[in-house]
Amino acid sequence: ATGVYRAPPSAPAGFQARGGRSLTPSLVRNVGVAVSWQRPGQSPVALDPGARVPADAEYAFRYTNLEVGAPAYLMIYAIDAAHEIHWFYPAWTGPTTDPQSIRLDPGVRDRLLPEIVAPDGVARGPMRIVAWPTRQPESVRAVEARGGEPPPNEPTPQVIEVEVVP
Repeated sequence: ATGVYRAPPSAPAGFQARGGRSLTPSLVRNVGVAVSWQRPGQSPVALDPGARVPADAEYAFRYTNLEVGAPAYLMIYAIDAAHEIHWFYPAWTGPTTDPQSIRLDPGVRDRLLPEIVAPDGVARGPMRIVAWPTRQPESVRAVEARGGEPPPNEPTPQVIEVEVVP
């Protein structure tokens, strides 16, 4: 389910790169994501690594893209304890669609993405929220087919790990 509520405050997300590959230096330096979460009807707070979040949490995202000479794209999704992928951006609304990563506007600081998203049916336990900036658009179906992992020789996504609680 998605809904537009209000703009959350700017807050650092605490993302950390994982794995053996690294983003190209300019993407590492110039593209970043901040995450906020809230319970329905409450005020948003910054999402810190290791946070305990309720299963009904709603998430908002802000990005910075200081790149001006090369395109940058972004996918944001979560992989829950049951290894189910929950899409934030791009929205995936049906099995007959295959949306592509969103193109980031160049030279932007702290831009709020337009929706606060509440993923459905999140399993309790560890959850990884993945923010994957790339130079080329990527399809949701391709990410799903790889279980949420980037293709070989592609940049390592930024990951924040949290605990989903009742």
